[in-house]
Amino acid sequence: MQSQTQPPGRIALSVGFGAGRVIFLLVMGVLLVLTSAALGAMIGLIFTLGSSSAAAAVTAGVFAATAFVCMTLLLFFAVRRAAWVDGSVLAVRGFRTRSVDLVEARSVTVTSKGQSAARRVPLILVTGPRGTIRLPLRRRGGALIAPAEMHLLATTLSAGRCPGAAEAVAWLRALAVHPHTPFS
Repeated sequence: MQSQTQPPGRIALSVGFGAGRVIFLLVMGVLLVLTSAALGAMIGLIFTLGSSSAAAAVTAGVFAATAFVCMTLLLFFAVRRAAWVDGSVLAVRGFRTRSVDLVEARSVTVTSKGQSAARRVPLILVTGPRGTIRLPLRRRGGALIAPAEMHLLATTLSAGRCPGAAEAVAWLRALAVHPHTPFS
C-alpha cells in the first residue's frame, strides 16, 4: 500500500478519512456556511424588526464565520489524520505528528474503546522515550484496517523487546486472520 508521493520505506496505514469522505465534508461545510448565513440574516431581521439590514448582515456574517471556522478545523483534522510505518518507526499524525521507534519502545498495550462491541475501536498504545502514541485500528468509516496492514504492524512490532510487544504481535496476527475477534 505504498503511494508515489511517499518517501521510500514509508508505508501508509489506512486510519484516516478517504478522499470521498473529505469531499463529502467539504460540500456539507459549504452548505452549513450558507445555511448559517441565511439563519443569521433571518435572526438579524427579526431582532431589528426589518428596520436595519446592516444588523442582519452583521448577524449573518457572525453565524457564517462561526460555521466556517468549525468546518475548517474539522476538514483540517480530517485531511491531516494519518499513520505510517517507516522501518521500525511508527508515526501517527493528528493535529501534530508523534512517532516512536519500536526498537526503543518502553511498552506496548493493546486495548479498545467504545461502548458496544459493534462500535468498539481496537487501539495499540506504544510508549516510547518521548511519550505515548495511540494507533486506532479502525478507519474513520468504521471498518478495521486491512489484514495486510495488521501483518505489517505485527512484523514491525516484533522488532521491539519491550513489555507487551509479543502479546500485541500475536493479537494483531490473530485479528488479521479473524477480524471478528472480540477486542476486549
